[in-house]
Amino acid sequence: MGLLQSGKALAEQARALYVTIRRQEGITRQMLSDQLGLPATTLNRALDKQIRLGLIEEYDWADSTGGRRPGLYRVVADARYLLGLHLGLESGELVLTDLLLRPLGRSLLPGIETILIEGLEKTVRQAVIDLAGERAPDKLLGLGFNQSAWHLEPDLTAACQALQQALGIPVMNLSG
Repeated sequence: MGLLQSGKALAEQARALYVTIRRQEGITRQMLSDQLGLPATTLNRALDKQIRLGLIEEYDWADSTGGRRPGLYRVVADARYLLGLHLGLESGELVLTDLLLRPLGRSLLPGIETILIEGLEKTVRQAVIDLAGERAPDKLLGLGFNQSAWHLEPDLTAACQALQQALGIPVMNLSG
């Protein structure tokens, strides 16, 4: 297995681990190992890394089935924040969520349909600043960008690149 393939496999394991914990709060290492099919050392390394990053935590103990009580894991919802941007035919909306995808704030962007890509980055940047408020900029993980009827740009590649440059965070096209 090449280094690139190995890196992709590790990233996929980390993603699967995180998603499983997000969907099943209170899951144990043994349950994770059973569901993900990961060897104990791989699972422990991945868990420890996500704990060090502050994305998940061991927060309680499960009932003992004999021996040491297993720890329970969950996502640290406010460890980081995500942004979602939807552009429709007549308006747009920017949403700030925690890591459990619970909305923390919304900003309507009326008139967005008349803005060209060049103006989009300024409008969205200001909306992000207003919406994020006092939250540390390094806590923003990225922005998911979706459009249902934005008539100016069927391919959002250029818009995603412009927003990524303006905001300094990863921007992902969720439309296609």
